[in-house]
Amino acid sequence: MVTPLSRRTSHWRWTTFAVALLCTAVAGASSLEFFENAASDYDYGRQNTIPAGFGTGEFTLEIWLRPDSSLPVGSTDSGTNQLRNWSNANPTPYSSSSWWYAGNFLLDGHNNTSYSSGTFSLQFFNGGRLRWLFGDGAPADARSGDLHAVQNASGASLLDGQWHQVTLVRRQSGSGATLEMWIDGALSDTETTSEMTDMRQWWNNWTGFPQAGWIWGAEKQAALGQITQYEDYKGNIDELRFWSIAKSSTDIAQNYRARVTGAETGLAGHYTFEATSPCNQVGGGGACINASNLKSGALSSAEPPLTGSGGGSDTSAPTVPANLRASGATASGVNLAWDAATDNVGVAGYDLYRDGDLIASPTATSYTDSGLTAASTYIYTVRARDAAGNASDRSGGLTVTTITVTQPPPSGGSGGGGGGGQFGLGFIVFGFLALLARRGYSSPTLRVAR
Repeated sequence: MVTPLSRRTSHWRWTTFAVALLCTAVAGASSLEFFENAASDYDYGRQNTIPAGFGTGEFTLEIWLRPDSSLPVGSTDSGTNQLRNWSNANPTPYSSSSWWYAGNFLLDGHNNTSYSSGTFSLQFFNGGRLRWLFGDGAPADARSGDLHAVQNASGASLLDGQWHQVTLVRRQSGSGATLEMWIDGALSDTETTSEMTDMRQWWNNWTGFPQAGWIWGAEKQAALGQITQYEDYKGNIDELRFWSIAKSSTDIAQNYRARVTGAETGLAGHYTFEATSPCNQVGGGGACINASNLKSGALSSAEPPLTGSGGGSDTSAPTVPANLRASGATASGVNLAWDAATDNVGVAGYDLYRDGDLIASPTATSYTDSGLTAASTYIYTVRARDAAGNASDRSGGLTVTTITVTQPPPSGGSGGGGGGGQFGLGFIVFGFLALLARRGYSSPTLRVAR
């Protein structure tokens, strides 16, 4: 993390970069990958135009992520650690004006002149958790930092080598709104705001922004040469979608894996990172993401586990899996099983949740959960999915308690005490015999137990 002045600066140096449109991607590329960078050598994507209709009222933003889990978690205060590590900082939101400074920027959409005026940013913090920072004109209802924070601080880390889908929603509530973060179809966090601001007042012409646009994959100042380094994102992104509607909770939970065609109602922009779509975007009219300084392998063949073909006719969800049960609980694991669900076309797999967090997506009707804590209670639920992305409701919760580890009694306990007693008795006998010897008595040979 750089000094607060570097983050707060309002004076920018304009620099010319060699820029390549993402629409020049090689055929077959399925996602965009960012890598570990040297100082002053960041790969990033710059989005100067936000798809029309997004941000005027209610909205939804969706993106698939696969952060690089091979890199360590640790301090990002300075030096090589800042370039390489995933931030381990976990500050209390609104605890100071700079509470959010530490964190790897997946998206830097900050207005550095006035944080509350149009900021839309995503950071990784606390060892792979995600934070959404949002400035809608209200200074976070007078809380320190001038930004609303929606984050999965207590959820599972996303540094597990798997793809994860993130959905961000602004949903109207009275004269204000509720801000929601969903991860893999499950609601992770919410925050309220008293405003329902038209964000286009800042984004159409980047009014008040020292530098136009959003920066994907890096912190804005480091990417554009204002400072030499700042913690950045390393990993894949794909299926970036902008919606001019607030998707329903049911739709998010059941269809977060589903493909889209680009013709869906409310879809303002869809970036596929494929060569088959102009600017890798369907709809939105030329809102390209400009890539700069991409490293070898950035146009990756890796892709998220989407289901269906988009716009299909199958809208029927599978039945809810029944009879979720547990067996063979140990101090660190448990075997789980459930009855197979049914579907009008066919069940493609299941999503298994522990305490509300997705932990596995098996195709079978059983799973062994490991790495648990002894003498702890967990609640499991499961749902079914079909190939079109339709998902059942979750099953009722199953409560499982891992066993308590019983410590064996320390060696040399009561037996050792007995031995000590025998040893003491031996001393008494020897003392008595010695006294007799001094008085002229003879004694037989004795073996004292030890």
